[in-house]
Amino acid sequence: MSSGPIIGIDINGRRFSYAILTNGEVTDRGGIIDPQDLIKIVKKVRPKAIAIDNIGEIMELSPAVIKRLGRLPFNVHLIQVTKVSPESDETMESLVNKYFGLNVVKLDPDNTAEFLARLCAMALAPLLRFMSLKQRS
Repeated sequence: MSSGPIIGIDINGRRFSYAILTNGEVTDRGGIIDPQDLIKIVKKVRPKAIAIDNIGEIMELSPAVIKRLGRLPFNVHLIQVTKVSPESDETMESLVNKYFGLNVVKLDPDNTAEFLARLCAMALAPLLRFMSLKQRS
């Protein structure tokens, strides 16, 4: 997933923390933003992927975001980084400890967003679950 920017997002209530990863570097990050601001960022950045820790959570809490992402004039993949097999998930803390060699007990939303983008960029393809959000005619 390294052929374009990746946005990592962490849901915090009905708002989002985000980090934009471009060529391995965090080029932008934000604290808590509203769903409409997230859509504006996605339109501006045109990411290859949006990395999250739970697809079900975003579909439940922000179905309008999914709908608006699907209407964008470009394709974007929504990737659940924590889905390690069809029947099991790993926590973000576990993945960060495993792939970055850190001893993390609890990640805050800003760090979660960054590590989501970084894990996605590592192209752990067999470990990732994604939805392709395509433009509707």
